Amino acid sequence: MVISTSLDVFFSASFHSKPENLNMTSPLPPLEPTIAQLRSLSNDTLLYELNRLENSNKHLLRSNQDMKEHDAHDQELQMYVTENEKIIGR
Repeated sequence: MVISTSLDVFFSASFHSKPENLNMTSPLPPLEPTIAQLRSLSNDTLLYELNRLENSNKHLLRSNQDMKEHDAHDQELQMYVTENEKIIGR
């Protein structure tokens, strides 16, 4: 089941248009919706988004662990681990 919410519209309009020259070392766009946008959402929508973000973090943490175990000295993998950690920290 796909739930389309006003939060989905906010995120798709704000973050899914990736510039052509964006790479993994570019600064990340802000991920925080405004207070007004959050207040306009239902409890179900907020819970759905919370679960989605927790699931994303879980996968990023697992991915980081896999990359660290694969080759702790690989510079490129370490760059991706660092980028994932920045995202998780948000």
